[in-house]
Amino acid sequence: MNECLNPDDFGNQNNKPSKFIGSVNYSLSPKGNEFEGDYEWKDKKDYRVSADSMKDILKTYKFNFYEFAGPKEKIPSIILVNIISQRVDYHGHDKSRIDTHAFSETIIQVAKRIADSVKTYRAEGFTFASDERSHDRAPKSEKKMSAKDLFGKFLDRVRTGGSLDVQDSGL
Repeated sequence: MNECLNPDDFGNQNNKPSKFIGSVNYSLSPKGNEFEGDYEWKDKKDYRVSADSMKDILKTYKFNFYEFAGPKEKIPSIILVNIISQRVDYHGHDKSRIDTHAFSETIIQVAKRIADSVKTYRAEGFTFASDERSHDRAPKSEKKMSAKDLFGKFLDRVRTGGSLDVQDSGL
């Protein structure tokens, strides 16, 4: 699936955010449940990472919950998480907040597994116009030519009988 996509023109058709839906014991809260809590873990480089909700954990793994597309972002997904527990301590009447302390390690592990199972745009074969433009650019090591240098090359072509056509000049 090699499609050339410009992030500015990505538009409403493909530029969709991921959606997170959290539930407890198969019950959805009207306000939604992001499983808020204090989460800390170490990433692959052994740096400490922290988040305030499962949705925030997923954001650290390149899920976007707003409209944006970039080559390193995860493909938009609907993520449905249901915690089943015999005893749940709710922090409100609408069941939108619960005490997640007992589930924190499991929530972190599940978020990592979800992130590992969903590919990025680049891994799916999408190329963005900004990626293509970077390949078309001249190498940075090339020195910019001054007007004096360009005029010198022009005079050399005139002396050697070369073409005076700009397109044939190779400049």
